[in-house]
Amino acid sequence: YLESVVFDAKEQLLNRAADHKVLAEMGSQPMCCTPSWFRAKLLYNFLPFDFSIFGQIKSPLFLLLTLLSITPMFGIRVAFFTIILICIVAGRPPDEYQLVT
Repeated sequence: YLESVVFDAKEQLLNRAADHKVLAEMGSQPMCCTPSWFRAKLLYNFLPFDFSIFGQIKSPLFLLLTLLSITPMFGIRVAFFTIILICIVAGRPPDEYQLVT
């Protein structure tokens, strides 16, 4: 029983690494300073698919976006999440990972 559990765990880790490579290579990078580039930067820094919270904390842009998302004054939080929602839905097709997280 133990050997099958260890084998299954190894298979799962290998498949996860393969999935990450496939996801990371998917699509093409947008040209710098275009609206799609800003959309990609915003969404990747706020809701990345390949970093845990500990990896996200190292990013200064993530910290800035987090501060914006927790600011309750002057409608900043509402405007921020409206922009995030528009960026998620405006993708072609909408980004399923970010819609469900």
